[in-house]
Amino acid sequence: MPERQGIQKLLQELENQPGLDLRELANELSGFPPADIAYFFQIIPQDTALAIFRLLDPETAGLVLVEMEDEFQNDIINTLSIRKLADIVDTLEPDDAADIYNLLPHGLKIGILEGVNKDLAQDIRHLSRYGKETAGGIMTTNFIAVKTTDSVRDALDALREAEDLETDQIYVLDNHDQLVGVVSVAELLQEKNEHRLVGSIMDPQVISVPSNLDQEEVVQEASTYGLSTVPVVNKKNQLVGIITADDLDQVAEEEASEDMYRMAGTMSRHPTKKPIWTRVINRLPMLLVTILNGLLIAKLIGFLQMGDSPPDVPDLRFSALRYLPIVVALAGNIANIENAIVVRGIATSEIQ
Repeated sequence: MPERQGIQKLLQELENQPGLDLRELANELSGFPPADIAYFFQIIPQDTALAIFRLLDPETAGLVLVEMEDEFQNDIINTLSIRKLADIVDTLEPDDAADIYNLLPHGLKIGILEGVNKDLAQDIRHLSRYGKETAGGIMTTNFIAVKTTDSVRDALDALREAEDLETDQIYVLDNHDQLVGVVSVAELLQEKNEHRLVGSIMDPQVISVPSNLDQEEVVQEASTYGLSTVPVVNKKNQLVGIITADDLDQVAEEEASEDMYRMAGTMSRHPTKKPIWTRVINRLPMLLVTILNGLLIAKLIGFLQMGDSPPDVPDLRFSALRYLPIVVALAGNIANIENAIVVRGIATSEIQ
């Protein structure tokens, strides 16, 4: 990847020039994609990464912050002033801003809401009410909705006024704000009669999900029906948000990794990025099961022990031999875990 080559060059400069001007380095980093800047911060010393991050402009810092793992996000949040953090959050999309907001201690949340614009603050309050791994927790409120009685011209005017729209779908509501259809931007542009009502050209068979649906089931729905964007509704079938393609892809990758790691016997979602003791604790359940099975086998072998030794003088060689299944089983279990972690880590670029 050309961008990663540039990142590697900056890394070499940082290592070979201890007195390198960090502000100049921050300016160079701003020209790279946010995902590559986040990668750069993960492979350099944390104190240096934090120092460079503070020098980024708010918009770049916000895009980079979204790309980082939760642990690094927390480290950064804890070192920033409320004013600086509010400036960064103010540049984010509502769903990303809500994710950062949910990581904050309660005392900082009020300061952030007061520091961002009123519309974004309202969106953050709305989105933060939903569970983290539900449809509501991963949706955004940045979408376009029109009424069935609006004209094609009205819909196109709404489209022109929209900022940073992440979908080509426009959703159609009735007079009670209930979701009743969907129309694509292409269909609106191809319609020659701009006075025609949207309700007459919309597709009434719109697939939606409830806001409390688990995110894994949302991905399954999107895959089943071939959706790139999924509308989210409340109990009254009123549109409250949409889940965009990038969020669907991220959830699909996370859930697939989680399932693979569970099959291998570790409960961690990103085991390659966890502290050593956290990794040990996550793997203990399956290892304990292996040990218990080995002890049971050893006990059975003990019952079947036969030999010429007196009852009160145990055969030490045989006593050691009956615990051999535990050693063999643990070795196999650990090998399976490490194999799954390495293979999945390489597939998802967690391991370079």
